[in-house]
Amino acid sequence: MNVSQLEQCCYMKIAVLRGRTVTECHSELVEALGDHALLYRTVARWIKSFQCGREASTDLQCSGHPVSVRTNVSHAVIAQRIEEDRRWSLKRLERHTGIDQATVHQILRNLYSIFYFLITIEILRIKE
Repeated sequence: MNVSQLEQCCYMKIAVLRGRTVTECHSELVEALGDHALLYRTVARWIKSFQCGREASTDLQCSGHPVSVRTNVSHAVIAQRIEEDRRWSLKRLERHTGIDQATVHQILRNLYSIFYFLITIEILRIKE
């Protein structure tokens, strides 16, 4: 039987409430799950966080680089700006749309890759 990390964390939360130690909790997980049990160090970290008052059994959301979402709206905004004036730079598009530069670049590649592909095919036909 495969038991997920979330299910093991839920078990550890209950084990903390029952007063189990890290060693006891880990040995019970290994006894029940064998090789599928979490590592001792992982169990120790979760047990410590539950003992310090952590409520959630799931991982907390990490801070850091924002998640960029490539939606149809983003594509439409970029396409509209480019149709108005083809001389937009990536940096200028980023400032005016609020979409990060890497995402703008990816959208432009997606929007215009078919166009460039068709031009390349046409050039090769002309050369033949």
